[in-house]
Amino acid sequence: MNERELYEAVGKIADDLIMEACSPAVRVKRIRAWKIAAAAAVIVVMLGAYVWAASALIRGNVSVSNVTPDYVSVPSQKKLQDDIGIAPNIIERFSNGYIFKDGSIADNKDFDENGNVINSYKGLSCYYYNGKNKISMHVFPAVLSKISENMEIIDVFNGSEIKYKAYMTKVVPHDYQLTEQDKTDQASGKYMFSYGSKNIEILHVQFVRWEYDGIGYMLIEMNSDNKIEKEELADMAEEMISFQLGEKK
Repeated sequence: MNERELYEAVGKIADDLIMEACSPAVRVKRIRAWKIAAAAAVIVVMLGAYVWAASALIRGNVSVSNVTPDYVSVPSQKKLQDDIGIAPNIIERFSNGYIFKDGSIADNKDFDENGNVINSYKGLSCYYYNGKNKISMHVFPAVLSKISENMEIIDVFNGSEIKYKAYMTKVVPHDYQLTEQDKTDQASGKYMFSYGSKNIEILHVQFVRWEYDGIGYMLIEMNSDNKIEKEELADMAEEMISFQLGEKK
């Protein structure tokens, strides 16, 4: 797949969309873009887990990473500096019980509206579990990856604004054709639509985003039962910020 084909594949996915699979068949690190062959050695996702149109200049952002995790234990700051060029201090366990399981290096590309690559850079996607519940954290150079400011500021901690967004998404197969009702739901904002699942699912998506010391972070939770409150996501963000300073919140 060349860069133009990659961009066209991204164009099949709705703007301002976060996409993260909950079932084993479409686990987030294994989501395949609709033009990627099943036997491909890499997968295409947005920063490992999500896709959005960031602004009039950045039409989309795609990340390519190996299916097999690059890290099965928390990588050191030195290792991350060597591997991806930034050195976040990755937390192993959050105080609410979410524990690091694995992580992957992501090769990211920002595209303009014509499919041209604006920026290329590496990032990191980490996956945390608390029983069957999962939260993903995505880390990237803040200056390179700009996202929509259409988010609610729910907290300010140590100089960092913690922003929040939530919505319902209808995840459908790659060849799914929107019905008239789907088009009505999309226009009204009832659902955003994402492509790439085996079956049709209605899911609640929420995330917080912040920047600290030149690095951007996102914590994403997608669960049809909405098991976590936004305040808890903000607390996790605060905990991660404190961890950068070698502190415990």
